[in-house]
Amino acid sequence: MRGFESHSLRLQSGSTDKSVGSFFVGVERSRRNKQARICENTLWISPTEERIPVREIVEIYEQKEKMGELSSPSHGGNLSRIRFIVETINYFEKRYAKPYQEVVSEKGNPDDSEDWIWAREGKEWKSLLKEIGDL
Repeated sequence: MRGFESHSLRLQSGSTDKSVGSFFVGVERSRRNKQARICENTLWISPTEERIPVREIVEIYEQKEKMGELSSPSHGGNLSRIRFIVETINYFEKRYAKPYQEVVSEKGNPDDSEDWIWAREGKEWKSLLKEIGDL
């Protein structure tokens, strides 16, 4: 995965504490105030019980970083944001091999889906379509 090494994730002690509301599956802290290396295939459980592989969190982080760079005034601001949105929508259309509405009619509303991948990607796709006024 591109850039994963530069975003080496480390678990601070206490991050596996379920009272915090989120943790990494299968990662135990060895000692207090010690860090643990996290494999990119490790699942992170969010406060809402969503299970997300660490590699996808890194990808989301990198996308947001790229989006932040592109939206700065020195990089063309709105035009770059529109390009990013169109590229992301095209990615989803290629991934699912059809437009959003057809995928929704097959898979159901992403807000109600138990398929966490479709729920997350569908919500993002829907949000981007709303942002450009195509939904």
